[in-house]
Amino acid sequence: MRVNPRRAVEDFEDHLSAMIESRRDAVSVAADESELADRLARLAEHWLEPGAKIITLERLSGGASQETWSFDVDARGSLRQLILRRNPGGAVKLDMVAGMETEARLIRLAEQTGAPVPRVVHVLSPEEGLGSGFIMERIEGESLARKLLRDPQYAIARTRMAFQIGAAAARIHQMDPARTGELRRATIRSSLDDATALYRTNGKRRPVVEWALRWLEANRPASDPVPTVVHGDLRTGNFIAGPEGLRAVLDWELVHLGDPMEDLGWACVASWRFGNLDKPAGGFRLPRAAVCRLRIRRRPSRRGGPSPVLGGPGHGALGTHLRHDGERLSRRRPLGGKGGDRPASFRNRD
Repeated sequence: MRVNPRRAVEDFEDHLSAMIESRRDAVSVAADESELADRLARLAEHWLEPGAKIITLERLSGGASQETWSFDVDARGSLRQLILRRNPGGAVKLDMVAGMETEARLIRLAEQTGAPVPRVVHVLSPEEGLGSGFIMERIEGESLARKLLRDPQYAIARTRMAFQIGAAAARIHQMDPARTGELRRATIRSSLDDATALYRTNGKRRPVVEWALRWLEANRPASDPVPTVVHGDLRTGNFIAGPEGLRAVLDWELVHLGDPMEDLGWACVASWRFGNLDKPAGGFRLPRAAVCRLRIRRRPSRRGGPSPVLGGPGHGALGTHLRHDGERLSRRRPLGGKGGDRPASFRNRD
């Protein structure tokens, strides 16, 4: 079949024109920094009070779809230090990503349980022309794992962080699933299938992973645990901390309903220890009393076999290690290497 190049170009132009026309009535989204500053200023005047001014605006991080901006608002002498998290293109629907509005809603619920999180002060609406996202209070501190695990000013924090992370996880897991709205549900079956599929897409075979997959299948619990709110990415690098310890849990993109052991297993993955392999809790030192209590109750398997990791935290924890292994192989680089130790969201740390 012969293709007429001129006709192909004309068809493409017609299609492009139709797309542009269909979006002509939509609110345009601020694309550059000056336009973003103008729209944030208008929002601040409406949301805070007339005369509020944007005095600083700085982009911190962001990929192709999501951006993080730090900005300060002067509201008649009162300084508000804020963070904008947004997706300029609007809602992004990916299988594992909760979405900006869901993130904001879950962070607010987590605050009500006493979990250390930034306070969400505004959720964006389409007519504001900023995309989908939310504004939250800025919490000063450090999120770079290598600084937290090595710099002298965090020596005291390193003795407290393991306990504080566990306490934060407990608060998150106390959230009422009935109040979360629509959330992705991760079952034992779906989690094992996803981990297996991710591993198989790489094409390589590793005996230890093959063994672990077989063990998970053979010892798969007969029923799923009671659905619990799971952060989904609870690990070193996603916390804000100061010299005194944990200040906030960040990065809620992967929040879902599932097994709370997922969070514990993910926090203990070797790559998230950033070289401190002898310290399983995210690279931080465990208090001696905590080590004595680190005999987490085992969930019975279908065959009654013991769990092979961490003294028995069960199927969910080992599953998260496999999820990590599949992601690492699919990216062809260790998650703890270049790019894995990234600033979380709150301020540049050059």
